[in-house]
Amino acid sequence: MDGQLDYGFRMRYIGKIIEDYHKLKRKEKGIVLSYAVRILGYNRKYLIYLLNNPQKVKKETPKITGRGVKPKYKCIKHILKDIWEKFNYPWSKRLKVIITENLVWIKKNYNLVENEIELLKSISCATIDRLLKDSRIKIKKRIYGRTKPGSLLKREIPIIIERGENINEPGQNAFRYSGTLWK
Repeated sequence: MDGQLDYGFRMRYIGKIIEDYHKLKRKEKGIVLSYAVRILGYNRKYLIYLLNNPQKVKKETPKITGRGVKPKYKCIKHILKDIWEKFNYPWSKRLKVIITENLVWIKKNYNLVENEIELLKSISCATIDRLLKDSRIKIKKRIYGRTKPGSLLKREIPIIIERGENINEPGQNAFRYSGTLWK
């Protein structure tokens, strides 16, 4: 039937067939399968699989998971990011203090509406973290880099360590570095 029937209807139809399908004889099962194949448009072997292994019916609407960004804060996200960058990337608690202390400067430079000012005053530290999460990840990769130091440098600097012989009191150096690096 080329996808004219939705998934929920197909599974309900198969659920109705299952009740009687296992009680029928072989020839009668073939007739029921032929009608079901014609109605649903499924392959015969796949339909047999569905009848022998009943599936759970999926809900019509998908379940929404996760919290997401509150839509009311989307209007100040770019302002918050710009302030964060201008004040050298402080963490959220310090940024909240910076915003409250420099609110006059922020109003002047960003031409804020009363609604945006109230949002900046009332924003929590967790919301600041949530809004700046992607930017923080990018900045962290850029500042600290992606490569890690390897063992090549350790092989290039040989150090000979000898055990000290006259150690009688605690706190004396147990190891001393030899003056020669190469043998």
